[in-house]
Amino acid sequence: QLIDQSDFSFQAVLDQLMKIEMERSKKNRWGEKTPGHELYIKLIFELYPNAKIIYLIRDPRAVSSSLKNVPWGGKFIGSHIKIWKNSVREAENWKNEPRVRIIRYEDLVSDVESVMRDICSFIELPFASEMIVRREAYQSHEGTDWTSQYENSVAQKITTENLDKWKHELSPDEIQLIEYFTKKELNKWGYMRSVQNSISKYLLLKYYSESLVAKIRSRIHLIK
Repeated sequence: QLIDQSDFSFQAVLDQLMKIEMERSKKNRWGEKTPGHELYIKLIFELYPNAKIIYLIRDPRAVSSSLKNVPWGGKFIGSHIKIWKNSVREAENWKNEPRVRIIRYEDLVSDVESVMRDICSFIELPFASEMIVRREAYQSHEGTDWTSQYENSVAQKITTENLDKWKHELSPDEIQLIEYFTKKELNKWGYMRSVQNSISKYLLLKYYSESLVAKIRSRIHLIK
């Protein structure tokens, strides 16, 4: 099925693509969950005034641990901190918007049914227990690449077992750096710090040195 070539605006192309996908999937509504879209909420509401946005916030240490294990996440903690701080800062800007529902990931996995009922009410869809107990119905694409592995993980049982995985996957220095640079936001969003000791000047110097090297490398990449 070809896209109508009379209108190539971003919204028109997206609408047509989603229409094709809805017809193929026999659905009447669509959603999109690309990370980073929270930075464009204003534009989203300009294009789709009736849109509903579910804004998921997660412990920054868990976010960093997760990003270190995906191809596009990078290994530099400073980048993870910047991404997370920008995201929660944006959440603060939209916390009173009725079309935005902010949910902590930890609350979702700890009380799945209650939070899912709230989400369904928010987006005006009926709650169904299959959303929680029949996740194996999710069909992944065939293949063995990273994308397929990730999609297969989506079908696994919702559990709290991974909430503290960062404690074992991040080094003590990484944890202390994350907590140092996000301490205000940690308190605001209800996350407990695990390190109470003052951060060493050596660790800060190492962090800023690595930040400078990362910035120089990005500039070299841009020049190339």
